[in-house]
Amino acid sequence: MIETVALSCGLAIATGMSQGTSEAADQILCLITQTHGRLRQAVSLGEGISRAAIALRTTAEACGRAGWDGEGALAITPAVKADAFRFLASLPLGVAVPSVGAEPDGQLTFEWYRSTDWLLSLSIAGEGTVHWAAVMGSKKACGTEPFTGSTPRAILDLIERVTNEQ
Repeated sequence: MIETVALSCGLAIATGMSQGTSEAADQILCLITQTHGRLRQAVSLGEGISRAAIALRTTAEACGRAGWDGEGALAITPAVKADAFRFLASLPLGVAVPSVGAEPDGQLTFEWYRSTDWLLSLSIAGEGTVHWAAVMGSKKACGTEPFTGSTPRAILDLIERVTNEQ
């Protein structure tokens, strides 16, 4: 379950997005969130995220029961689905939009794919962490990053390398 706080502007924001505790901090967060929401509604900026959110919802629903793959896959839980939506929403504007998938171990995945030699796969397990594996040319790497409501800098760097590096 995502814990939320209601701000004076009427928006509900997932906790962890701001370290501020004052009324002014709440107002600034509210303004940033409103502006971000308006930008995401713009066709040129938000269309890819909207498509990814639809794919995420469709995938989570299709894989929401045990055995969805016909071979005993674990169901995608509400916690996994919630963390995946929070992660998708945390991606900054202008970042390449991932494809969405599900794994038999009950995790949802985001993948950025340029070629077989340039890809990044993230697994969302619903436990406040993001597991990742990347192929960047001749280099392979993997790891785990904490997810507290904003995209970890290390993940943003990986997305940039996989989608833009020549």
